[in-house]
Amino acid sequence: MSSTKITQIEDKSCTVAWSPHKSHADVIALGTKDSGGIGFEDYGGELDLYDLNLGGDDPKLLKTVKTTHRFGSLAWSTEGFIAGGMSDGSLHLWNFQDLIQGKSDKPTFTIQAHKTEIKALHFHPLAPHKLASGGSDGQVVIIDLSSSPPTMEILPSSSQVEVTQIAWNTQVEHICASAHADGL
Repeated sequence: MSSTKITQIEDKSCTVAWSPHKSHADVIALGTKDSGGIGFEDYGGELDLYDLNLGGDDPKLLKTVKTTHRFGSLAWSTEGFIAGGMSDGSLHLWNFQDLIQGKSDKPTFTIQAHKTEIKALHFHPLAPHKLASGGSDGQVVIIDLSSSPPTMEILPSSSQVEVTQIAWNTQVEHICASAHADGL
């Protein structure tokens, strides 16, 4: 019989993404969603990488990276990139290996994907160079990371309210679903 281990890091409001790699199966990324400030100020956020040591030891903080804006969403690609959707609508992409090896804390690139906060991100399971993002501006944007600079395609939507979830179809490459706060 297998057992379940519950691990608590600390009480903070954040968005999370698990490493998709077997070699780092216990590693989780946390992007802070609140700044601890009062009101609507955005004092920035932090990207924290933890090894949860699910085999027994206490969690270990591997890396902390300060950001100029809060996180609205996180996603981790099978190619080793961590995407952060930020409160200002920008998208940051970090190389996980560069972060934990201390090579660079800076994003590999940053692009302005939305006018307002990015609320949902999902890397394509069949084409990991494609990233879908959904914003509080109601838009769904497909970002192709294989070109330099990355290209963006804004998909038509019947809703103008915040995108709450986004997901690629795991069998058919060109299908992406989104959910909006108004149910459309």
